[in-house]
Amino acid sequence: MIVNDYDAGGRKLRSKYFTLIDEVNIPVGGVCPWNEYWDSEYGDWRDIGYIGTSYVGNHEYMESFGAVQSIGKRIHNPEGYSTSSHGVPHYHYYRKDHLGNNREVWRDSYTSGSTTYAAATERKTQYYPSGLPWKTNSGDTPESQPYKYGGKEFVEMHGLDEYDSEARWYYPAIMRTTTMDPLAEKYYNISPYAWCGNNPVKFVDPDGREWKEKKDEEIAKQLQQQIANRDKSLAKQEQKINAQIDKIGNNTKLSAEKRDQQIAKQQGKLENVQTQRTLLSNLDKGITQLGDSKTSYTFNTVETGTTATLSSMSDGTVVINNYGTIGNRAHETTHAMQYDNGKISFEKLGSNVVNFNADYRGLEIQAYATEYSITNGIVPSSDARYPRTVFGISLQWLYGIKDPNTGIYIYRPENYK
Repeated sequence: MIVNDYDAGGRKLRSKYFTLIDEVNIPVGGVCPWNEYWDSEYGDWRDIGYIGTSYVGNHEYMESFGAVQSIGKRIHNPEGYSTSSHGVPHYHYYRKDHLGNNREVWRDSYTSGSTTYAAATERKTQYYPSGLPWKTNSGDTPESQPYKYGGKEFVEMHGLDEYDSEARWYYPAIMRTTTMDPLAEKYYNISPYAWCGNNPVKFVDPDGREWKEKKDEEIAKQLQQQIANRDKSLAKQEQKINAQIDKIGNNTKLSAEKRDQQIAKQQGKLENVQTQRTLLSNLDKGITQLGDSKTSYTFNTVETGTTATLSSMSDGTVVINNYGTIGNRAHETTHAMQYDNGKISFEKLGSNVVNFNADYRGLEIQAYATEYSITNGIVPSSDARYPRTVFGISLQWLYGIKDPNTGIYIYRPENYK
């Protein structure tokens, strides 16, 4: 028997595996009284074997008869995991394919006592398209490395042979799940038990709820990493400005009027930096929102000279068309967030004709201000003065942007579509 414990958010806390050692007869309709098989005289379980795993953050701990061992089982990281043997750490790295499946595990070199062990490939795994492992090297055992297809844990105990995909369990032998998709209403034309829209070669399902193309997940992660990098730089600027404000405030050689003037100038710089950080924080949260949304979103790179805008598919998927640059992706993703928040809608699915449920000028200024923030000021040219701060992304600046092909002022009311 396998027993899993979860927290209120669905995160697995513990797996317990019970194995019958001796024959135990249980009446039909009866319940197995596990506690009756504890032998107090010998201090152990006489008829039932029990092992388990506790999951604490990125740590795993072995359990035996309910007692957590002092030595951990694994410590996970984005590139693999580490183990320990006799106090010597061993680092293991995954080689993944385009879908994020763990194809190989490499172990680095290490020294134990007077012996040095060379780096080596520990395990190799090949899969059927459904994710079922069909060939492994002799050293691959469920206990040694169970994280395989999609990086998910493959549970083989008692012949279960299913992947723990968080929201659901996946049975790769038949490419189906054991429970319904919690977001089944998004895919009304596909069985709620199907996996990845019946196309696991193209799509991935990170958490058992919503399948998507791997490239969309990667682009979203890259964009969030770029947000983090830019915010780190802005945070340093904010720290320096605050230090300068304190320095000016403590300068007794300045007159009160001069001190107030210099502090006001620094506060203007501070407001510029803080506004950019707020815009980037909203973008980061918005990307997560799009990933969790009932609407499916996908990125599509278009050529320069064409129109980068939102469009929709007949199944309701929203396409974030962009030029593939950091700034433009951030700009168009902001519009996708506006769509998800009900500020933009399509006249009909399958088109790029949109209705604005809010002032389009404010929506465009928000998108360009976000683009300005993530690129450190790189935005399209305008007949208006180049914005030296994020507050320079104004209505006057917006009206000054021309279409480079037609020379039309894109955002003026008479031309905006």
